[in-house]
Order: sequence, then structure tokens, then C-alpha cells
Amino acid sequence: MIWGESDASVHFCEENYNDYVAEIFNTTSSIFYILVGVYFIETPLYRLAYSTIGVGIGSMLLHGTQRKYAQWVDEISMLCLIFFAMRQINKKMKDIYIFPII
Repeated sequence: MIWGESDASVHFCEENYNDYVAEIFNTTSSIFYILVGVYFIETPLYRLAYSTIGVGIGSMLLHGTQRKYAQWVDEISMLCLIFFAMRQINKKMKDIYIFPII
């Protein structure tokens, strides 16, 4: 592969298909996360929308490359999505500010 040897600690059921994309179906299906995020970006749920876009990008990176740095992007974006979803559900968490501009 042009990305180098796979060093991610997670591997899925797809086999490597070619030299450019490690898991073609998981990589291409991640576009739906991005599309859903774009759909909700102009709503009060914009924090969830940006986090969902991040999950799509991270998932595309991980499944496309199977590299450790891409796994970090994927997992951190999922944690951010969970944080903002919990913050949306639990009104008491509104007082927690992780970033001053968010």
C-alpha cells in the first residue's frame, strides 16, 4: 500500500483491495456521516453536525489507510460526538465548557 504497512490496532472484516484504499466499502460508506453532518450544520445541532462530519472524515482515514494516526482521528472524533450528544441530552452539562468558542 502507498500508505505503508497497517499499524492500526483494529481491523475489520474487509480484505485489502488495492494499493490505494485498504477497505473500500467501509471507506466509501463513511461519506454518509459527512452528508448527515452537512444537512444539520445550519440548525441548533451544529455542534453535533460538525462532530458527525469529523467522524466521517476520521472513519474514511482509518478505513482507507489502516494507520495509527488515522485511528486516533477516528476515535477522538467519536469521543467528541459522544460528548456533544450527551451535552445536548443532559441540560445540566450546558455549564461545562470544553472550548471557549464552542
